[in-house]
Amino acid sequence: KATVSVLYWGLEGVPVFMTLSGKAPLLSPGALNDDSDMPDSSDMPQMRRRSVGPESYNSSVVINPAPEIAPSKDWEGQWEGNARPSSPSVVVDMNTSPSNAGKLLPHQGGKVTSDWRPKVTKKGLGTFMGVYVPCLLSIIGAVLFLRLGWAVGQAGVMGTLAMFTIGGTMAILTDLSLSAMATNGRVAGGGTYYLLSRSIGPELGGAIGMVFAAANVCGVAFYLAGFTDVLGKQIGYDEGEGKWPKLAIGAGMLVVQSALCIFSSSLYSKSAFGILCCQVAAQLYGNLGLLFHDEFTWEYTSDVNSSLTLQLNFTGPSWHTLSNNLWPDFDENGSFSKVFGIVFPAMTGIMAGTNMSGVLKRPELAIPRGELSAISSALFFYVVMIISLGASCDRDALKNDYLVLSKVTWWPTGVIIGVMISTGSSALASIQSAARLLQALAEDDLFPALKVFKKMWRGEPALAIVVSSFFALCLLSIGSLNVLAPILTMFMLITYGTTNFATFLYTIAGAPNFRPRFRLFSWFTALVGGILCLGLMIYIQWMATLIAFVILSILTWYVSTRVDKADKDWGDVTQALIFHQVRKYLLRLGYAEHVKFWRARFLMLSNSPQSKVNLFEFMNDMKKGGLLIVGDVVVNKNETYNRGELSQLQARRRDWQEFISEAKIKAFIEVTMARTFRDGCRSLMMLAGLGGMKPNTVVIGVPSNTRVTKYDAKQASLNSVLGTKNDKGSRRTITKATNWNSTVPLQGDDEPLSSEDFVSALMDATEMDMNLVVNIGFEDLDLANIVQKKSKARRTLVGLFGRKDDSEIAGPRGTDAPRTTHEKLRIDVWECPWGSKEDMALAMQLADMLWKQDYWSNHTYIRVCSFVEDDDETLAATKVRYADLHGRIIRKMRVPATIQVWQLGQVSPGSWSKSMAVQASDAAKHLGSWEAMVAAAVVVMGSAAVDQSTSALLSPTARKRGSSVWSGDTAAQMQTMKANNANGMDCLIGHLPRAVQFSVLHTLIRQQQGMTAVTILPLPALPVGRVSPTVAESFVQDIRDLTRKLGPVLLISAATGVMTYEL
Repeated sequence: KATVSVLYWGLEGVPVFMTLSGKAPLLSPGALNDDSDMPDSSDMPQMRRRSVGPESYNSSVVINPAPEIAPSKDWEGQWEGNARPSSPSVVVDMNTSPSNAGKLLPHQGGKVTSDWRPKVTKKGLGTFMGVYVPCLLSIIGAVLFLRLGWAVGQAGVMGTLAMFTIGGTMAILTDLSLSAMATNGRVAGGGTYYLLSRSIGPELGGAIGMVFAAANVCGVAFYLAGFTDVLGKQIGYDEGEGKWPKLAIGAGMLVVQSALCIFSSSLYSKSAFGILCCQVAAQLYGNLGLLFHDEFTWEYTSDVNSSLTLQLNFTGPSWHTLSNNLWPDFDENGSFSKVFGIVFPAMTGIMAGTNMSGVLKRPELAIPRGELSAISSALFFYVVMIISLGASCDRDALKNDYLVLSKVTWWPTGVIIGVMISTGSSALASIQSAARLLQALAEDDLFPALKVFKKMWRGEPALAIVVSSFFALCLLSIGSLNVLAPILTMFMLITYGTTNFATFLYTIAGAPNFRPRFRLFSWFTALVGGILCLGLMIYIQWMATLIAFVILSILTWYVSTRVDKADKDWGDVTQALIFHQVRKYLLRLGYAEHVKFWRARFLMLSNSPQSKVNLFEFMNDMKKGGLLIVGDVVVNKNETYNRGELSQLQARRRDWQEFISEAKIKAFIEVTMARTFRDGCRSLMMLAGLGGMKPNTVVIGVPSNTRVTKYDAKQASLNSVLGTKNDKGSRRTITKATNWNSTVPLQGDDEPLSSEDFVSALMDATEMDMNLVVNIGFEDLDLANIVQKKSKARRTLVGLFGRKDDSEIAGPRGTDAPRTTHEKLRIDVWECPWGSKEDMALAMQLADMLWKQDYWSNHTYIRVCSFVEDDDETLAATKVRYADLHGRIIRKMRVPATIQVWQLGQVSPGSWSKSMAVQASDAAKHLGSWEAMVAAAVVVMGSAAVDQSTSALLSPTARKRGSSVWSGDTAAQMQTMKANNANGMDCLIGHLPRAVQFSVLHTLIRQQQGMTAVTILPLPALPVGRVSPTVAESFVQDIRDLTRKLGPVLLISAATGVMTYEL
């Protein structure tokens, strides 16, 4: 850890004193003067900067502590003063330097000269050679020499100027956006692909990289088409001979260029300026011919129609000729859009400078300066050439002779040489660019098929060069320059449009770190540029635009399915945009929520995913458009927490993040540390979430008597998730859950949840008006097993008594409520005496949310279960109970469910007697003792019922537990039962002691469970008043007795309304 104080001179000689403190790599003096050598922002220490006046300037730079300082290898200069190493500091005193003796320093009125400032040299290209020359070479090429005259003949001078005005505007706006992106940080090799992929993320960035690589390959074919056209005419090639001679020329040229790229890649960069001189000289030579050559006529076979021979006229500069060529005169199949699509590649070279970013000395300065200068120069050359052609050649000459520019010069071969050099060099540059892009894509590992391009030979991507040349030859075989130009146009417009839209998103998102040095842009210019690119694509060829976007979408989807963003930590503009939008809508959402739009927002309390992965998978399915927050309470009984414990807490959060990422669970993570579990739960309930996205339902598991301390093979299914939907039940093990105990062990991890903490957490959630979802038995849930059990489902419409057994009422007559036979598993929702109507509404809401998930709707159906007690009028009571449930569930709640009603007398081991039940209920109310509970059980269920199903009731432990529960709070418990019964089922069993109710219902549920996947029950009433450990343990044991051997069970309790029956 070091403190570095640096004095440097800012604008207008104002001295600035900067202090850097923190842990950071030692910087060499050269690093302070060169941004490219600075470490990443993540490694930078904190900075404090202040301006100082002459009175506070001490003429020294102090670095503390620095026992030894070795000069950097990149440092080629040296301080002109005396560097006297000392411990613990190094002081560089410039006042005492012999070279500074008698000289005034800047704050003393002197000038900043090289005799005291460090001299830094860095190899790299500047603005002119690195950006301006490559851009101008790409912009001024095949279109200017081979198609510009034809465009003037078709669209006229005004139409062609309009095309270049539109194209130039688009190019300038795109370059403003590109310059902003390039000056927002250090630009590494990779050019445009690097800028876009590191700005818009790997998904869309990788797709755009592939499109841009394809654009460069198409550019190779485009330029070679122009080269072969010119060379073919010079050697007497006839179009009637077919395309094979042209392909032979192109193939030979590609072989030569590929060899140059592999064996002498620096040849192009070394000769770029000479190539530009030849190109500009050929253009100027052609302009001189247009302006000063004498009038003449020549006979020529049309390049458009080889069967047509015309007399073509050159008039020289003439107002009459200009007026004749001023307005469009398209051929029969011509149009403004077609001509524009062919000449637009003249504006596609603006990114050539960006592709050189890896070899630029100062890319953040060179790219905007060089590209804007190149665009301005090119537009000037094009405008002059358009007016000169329109004023000097008649329309027939312009339309039919692609090489009209060579005809009007005194030595046509000079222009021909310039055209061949221009197209050949542009093709060579495009091959290099395409190969480098493929190699960069391979290095980023976004497309597995491109991994072979990682290999380098002689420092060059040889295989990528060969493959690029091969595909360019394939494109060359499909058509001429007029066919390839629109394809190149589409590819480039996609890239330009993405650049503009990415800059637009960066600007409107307001990301604090988006501070480009280039300021001549705004969100408006970026948006207009993007819309202009999209509009041009649709205007030129809407069908090709649609195909291009389909391809781009497929590539984006492919990358998104196989790339882990954690491995590609590039940053993503969508993060800033999503944050901006989420913040705005969270503020608008507020805290108030209408019941009509209620969504489940779960706070799932868990301290480990080990052996609970299936539960997490289940809750992920149940939330269905809601919110899932995983809350982890780490118990630490210390008075204060040290730094190590807090850092371990952050590591624990990262482990949870890795788990949900690996398991593909959509959840948020909240980890807190507290002295007790209850305190931690309170903190999570009050603080988890944000704004209107705070949890409204607490999910917690029933404390277990045993705790898993060691992983074994039996838990394999509990640490895995279901595979893909078509895997027929295969599972995928989550390694993070398997190895959880070995990651970040914290104090309290080995302590099981106590019954008192469990009940206290439930009571706290109820006091905070939060719904409760208590889970138990989910170690038996295996989604793969559900797939294997379920056979083909048959949905049928049944009447009121669709089954031979009238005890099962399934599907109302004349309605479309489906009943699914037992080939599908069930989600059972039980109506119980201790549950309220709000509990039933919450249960149905959660069941419906779960069933709407594709997996559950394919393999399960919802069944609502209830019972009747009346023996005298069994059928009538069944119809009444069914009608009540049908009215509430099917008609009002609108949940597609099957309804079944049973008779207790048919399912209980003994007989059910109404009079006996009344006697038992009265005895329990008056006595309030354990003996009354036992008597009531015998009366209700018969003596035969006191066997295995009720053995837990009569055990010594249960007797002690029951006496402690009922002896003290009998009246309060009775009042609670009466309130629940008034709001829920009206039945005699609801007046019996809780243990008796649980025993009767447990027997009924066990007998009717069969093919049940999940059972949903109302949560029994919580204890009243202060909760002692004995009372809490009694409550937990009641839950265990009720849910024993029932498989996965959810016990729910509603605190607020979750469903409405009104519009």
